[in-house]
Amino acid sequence: MLSTAVDTATIRLHVYQNDVWCARGAAPPKWTGCQWWEYIKHEPHADRVFLMGSAANALLIAWLHKLKTEGKLQSVQVASPLICALQQERRNPVITLNALRQVSLAPSQGGFHETTADDRNSYTLTAMGVLRRSDFIEPTPKVLRWLHVHPAWKAVSFIRHLHPGWCAAVLARIIDPRWYVDLQHPDRGAKLASYMGLDPKTQVGASLDGRPHWRHHDACRLVLCSWKQLEQIPDVLQHAKPDGLRCIADSERAGEAPGDFLWRVWANRLQLHKRLTPHRVAMADLRTSQRFIQFVRHVWLAHLYRNDPRAPATFTAQDFFLHQAEADAFNHHML
Repeated sequence: MLSTAVDTATIRLHVYQNDVWCARGAAPPKWTGCQWWEYIKHEPHADRVFLMGSAANALLIAWLHKLKTEGKLQSVQVASPLICALQQERRNPVITLNALRQVSLAPSQGGFHETTADDRNSYTLTAMGVLRRSDFIEPTPKVLRWLHVHPAWKAVSFIRHLHPGWCAAVLARIIDPRWYVDLQHPDRGAKLASYMGLDPKTQVGASLDGRPHWRHHDACRLVLCSWKQLEQIPDVLQHAKPDGLRCIADSERAGEAPGDFLWRVWANRLQLHKRLTPHRVAMADLRTSQRFIQFVRHVWLAHLYRNDPRAPATFTAQDFFLHQAEADAFNHHML
């Protein structure tokens, strides 16, 4: 069971199959004898705690951050799960805890950063269990409460008619956009898109019935169901021209309103002047989902770095949106 001896050294924690593993100081990793709901009844008896920022650790991270805000811990820091290169390594608590000792990346590259209220909100949403279902997600009031304080939600809610349950699951699955940085090309979002299954083969399986499901099928489907509400399609197509949809500043019509920019990506990629095929629909879905995740990543990072004068500008509406009316409407929304 947990030792009650006071130890002010650094500790590293990791939850594996609900059990808490600990590496205290330079000692080798070992099982604490507690499951996470037992562990959080005790204080960790340390000044500094380091963890992997994974879904398995989400509730533990949120709890430790609370202890920090109460002055019971000096530091709680999290790093990207990608410090372990392979999935099977992340399933081994000994390998994971040893990997935490070797992290040298900058925070913007997935290295350790100090937890903030934004992290607490993100990890709490991840811990809500919204990832445990692959069917229709009807968000509970508690899920909605944490969704609405999520660091990305203010900006993401600019998009009209998003499904809050599916969107909560997307944000919960991502956890932190800093975890998906290509060290060779840090400005690109390809790692996150790949993690969410946004490639042609996976998208066909998510968009079309009866097609094979590939590795990240569930993630791809979460993204698709977040923005593509089937009941919106007839209205969108009704207002579409053969060459696509236009953005009209003051319009509330489906597909034309500034907040419907994803539907314009979809309709324009669909190429309605050509013969409609299932494959073309799937590729329109893919292009739109990629744009959605690109938007989520940009606005989320912009929020996280909003008070850091050293951070480069991660998002400006004028650079992201294709139409000035979209940029103006987004800036007004953020006010």
